[in-house]
Amino acid sequence: MKKTAILIDGGFFFAKVGFFARKYFKNKTITAENLIDLMWRMVRFHTEIERGQHSGREAQELYRIYYYDSPPLDKQVKLPFPEKGETTPRDKNFKTEAMNKLRAEFHVKLKENRKTALRMGRLQSTDWRLNEHTLKSTSPRQEKMGRSN
Repeated sequence: MKKTAILIDGGFFFAKVGFFARKYFKNKTITAENLIDLMWRMVRFHTEIERGQHSGREAQELYRIYYYDSPPLDKQVKLPFPEKGETTPRDKNFKTEAMNKLRAEFHVKLKENRKTALRMGRLQSTDWRLNEHTLKSTSPRQEKMGRSN
């Protein structure tokens, strides 16, 4: 029996989960336990189920799941434009975002899970800002004026 290791990219995994949650499960709250179950179903699908060209392959035993991800973003940033009716842009706190809370909870549950290895990277801090020219050219006020300047 062949031993198989599975590599999961956490950023891609959460992007797909977010897409399907928005599209098909708008009224359902997704928990870390749901994500653990989904991950294990995907792993079993790829290791246990014989399908397509792999229908005659040798049986596979799961060695380990390597889950690579970075910690959820916990910064607070200023948005580039004010909301309608406001004069100053709001702050956005990523720590309070639902998907970031879910990701943090998922990481905790993943550490407790058997045959999984959580490998954490780190977010590169770039502290980007839009330059003045870009801000002026995309400003909502400029669009109202018809960009006649």
